[in-house]
Amino acid sequence: MRGGASGAAARRAAAGGGGKRPPPTIPGAPVVGGLLRFLRGPIPLIRAEYARLGPVFTVPILTRRITFLIGPDVSAHFFKSNESDMSQQEVYRFNVPTFGPGVVFDVDYQVRQEQFRFFTEALRANKLRSY
Repeated sequence: MRGGASGAAARRAAAGGGGKRPPPTIPGAPVVGGLLRFLRGPIPLIRAEYARLGPVFTVPILTRRITFLIGPDVSAHFFKSNESDMSQQEVYRFNVPTFGPGVVFDVDYQVRQEQFRFFTEALRANKLRSY
């Protein structure tokens, strides 16, 4: 799995859950891929490719392939898939300095799920009002 969606999960998302075709990949120069367009502005790149390719597409950037799942119909796969199909940890590893070592995306799946249950409860609206 690289960049967000594993091959199997991305194919399911691209085909509405049951397909076997990979998501379309934006064209780009060898090695550099979509890096130059991404550096010019990720939001314009995402908007343009969403309009051209739809809610699921892949952007090759150097040695990574980042698959975007845009919208509730396809992004649910990212949040609800098994860890073996789609790794949130790999995608969000850049957040480790934000939360610190041993927290959220720097821990194994079981510990992360336990931490998420704690966060979910602590961040409920009624709890936030009481802080």
